[in-house]
Amino acid sequence: MELGARVQASYGTPFNVSMDMSASTRIDVNYLSYARGQWALNAGRPDVKNIPEPTNFDLSNINGEEYASILKLTFGIIFKRKGLKIPQAKECAVDTNNDTIIDIEGEFGTDNMIGDQIFSIKGNAHATISGLLIGDGDRMKADILVDNWSDQTQKGSVADLTNLKHKTGRDINVVKRYFASKIIGGKNIKVLWFQSVKLTAYVWLKWIVRKILRIPNGQKGPSWL
Repeated sequence: MELGARVQASYGTPFNVSMDMSASTRIDVNYLSYARGQWALNAGRPDVKNIPEPTNFDLSNINGEEYASILKLTFGIIFKRKGLKIPQAKECAVDTNNDTIIDIEGEFGTDNMIGDQIFSIKGNAHATISGLLIGDGDRMKADILVDNWSDQTQKGSVADLTNLKHKTGRDINVVKRYFASKIIGGKNIKVLWFQSVKLTAYVWLKWIVRKILRIPNGQKGPSWL
C-alpha cells in the first residue's frame, strides 16, 4: 500500500485546513515534512506523527485541498531522491526553506488544481529540481517562487532548473528576489520581472518594518504585514 493510502487508512478523512488566517500568523499543515533530520506526517496538527524515512514518494493520491504543502523540506536538511510524484496543495506541491539542500527529480503539481505556486524556495535554500512541472501557480503567476519572505533568514537561495520542463512545453514562470536569488536554467525559464520587482520591494519593506518593531528572526510578525 502506498504511503498516502496507509496514512488515510490510519487517520480517516484528512484534516480540513483553514486558509482564512493571514499568512503571517497561520500555522500551515503539511502532509509530509522533513525538518531537523526527522520525518513527520501532518506537521502543524495536534496529531503530528513522526515516522521513519519513507521508501515510496508517490503521493499522487493525496488530496491537496487539505494541506498547505504536500512535501515540506526545511531546517538544514539534505535530501536527494528520484522518482517523486508530488501533487499540488493549496500553497505548494513542494516547500523548501531554511538552509536546506535538495536534489530531486520527478513530477510536481496537478493539472486540475492551482495553488499559490508549485515550488516555494527560500531562506538560503539550494534546490536542484529535475523532471516535469504540471499545472500553474496563482500567486504572481509564478510556477516557482524564489525567496519570498522567511521569518528565519533573509539570505538568498539558489534554484537550479536546468533539467526541469513544463508538461505543456511552455516556459516555466519564475518570480525571484532581485539581488538575492540565483536562478540557473535554460531558455525555457522565464523570470517575470515585474512580479520580481514587487516581491523584492515587499521583502525589503517587511524587513524594515520588523527592524523598527524589533521583531527578531524566528518570530512571526503582525498579521497585517
